[in-house]
Amino acid sequence: MTDDEGDLALLGDLLERSFDAGPEGLPTPAERLAEGRRVLRRRRRIGIVATSAGVVAAIGVGVALSGATGDHGGDGAPAVATSSSSPSTAPTETPATVASPAPKSHRQQQRLVSDMFPASFDYDGSIVVKDGWHITRQVDEPVGLLPPEKSLGVVVERGDQVRWMLLTLQVGQDGEGHDKPGTWSLGASADDPGKDFSRYDDWLASQAELQGGPKTQPLAVVDADDTLRAGPGAELVEVRPAPLIKHYTTERDRLAEVRRDGRTWFVIVRGHGADASLYPVDATVLPTPTFEALAAYMAAEVASGEGVR
Repeated sequence: MTDDEGDLALLGDLLERSFDAGPEGLPTPAERLAEGRRVLRRRRRIGIVATSAGVVAAIGVGVALSGATGDHGGDGAPAVATSSSSPSTAPTETPATVASPAPKSHRQQQRLVSDMFPASFDYDGSIVVKDGWHITRQVDEPVGLLPPEKSLGVVVERGDQVRWMLLTLQVGQDGEGHDKPGTWSLGASADDPGKDFSRYDDWLASQAELQGGPKTQPLAVVDADDTLRAGPGAELVEVRPAPLIKHYTTERDRLAEVRRDGRTWFVIVRGHGADASLYPVDATVLPTPTFEALAAYMAAEVASGEGVR
C-alpha cells in the first residue's frame, strides 16, 4: 500500500474539518444547493401521500445529499408538513449493470462513513455503519423509490451520541438532472436530534419530501397575493414581522405561530407571493414557545453558518 492510499482513508474526516462559513454576503451552501436541487431534480416516484433538513458531506467518491412521528426515534402521531429545501446528489461512476459488485474489505467500507455520517448504503445495496456506532431504528423506503433504487431512514447511536439519517441509493444523473444508466449515486442526510424538529419522523418526512418522496401537509401557505393562511387542519394563531437578520431575513419577511393536532409550531416566511419559502420550527426545540425565543434561535443558527432549514 502506498502513502497516498493511506491518506485516502482520512479523506472523509479531512473534508469534514475543511468546511467553514465562507465569505460574508453570500447565500449559505444549503441555500445554493437547494436551488440547484429544485432545478435539477426530475425523478420517477411512486404514489404521493400526505405525510426537515440535513447537512452535506462527501461519501466515497459520490457527493452526499442532504435531507413522521415519534420522539427521538420512537413512535408518535402523523407527520406534519414542511416546506424546506435540501441539496442534491451527484453521480458516481459505478456501472449499474454489474449485478454483484466486487466485495469490499472492511477498511474500504469504512471509507463510506464518518462521525458526521455514520451510516451509508454501499453500492450493492447493503448498509455500512461506522465502527462503534449502531442502528437503533430503521424505516424502510421513506422516499418511495422503485427498485433497484432504494432509501432508508435510520437512527444511529454511539453512547450518548445520536444522528438522524436518510440514506439513498439511486441511479446517477448528468448535469441537467437526467438519469445516466450505468452509474450509481449514494446519498445521506444527517442531523443531530432536536434541530428544527423534536421528533425523528417529522424530520424524516421532511427529508423524504426533499428527495421527491411523499408530500407533507403544509402548516401554512402563501397565496399569490402574498396572503398567509393556515394549512389543512391547522390554526394560524398570530403573524409578526420577522426580525432583520443579516444575510437571512429582509423587510416584509414574517413569522407565524401555528397549531395543529394539539402541537405548536412556528413558521418562518421568507420572500413573498409565489416566491415565498416557508421553514417550520417545532416549538418544543425552543427554550420557551415564544416569538422572542424563535428570533434568538434564528440568529444563533444563522451565526453558525447553517441557518434554519
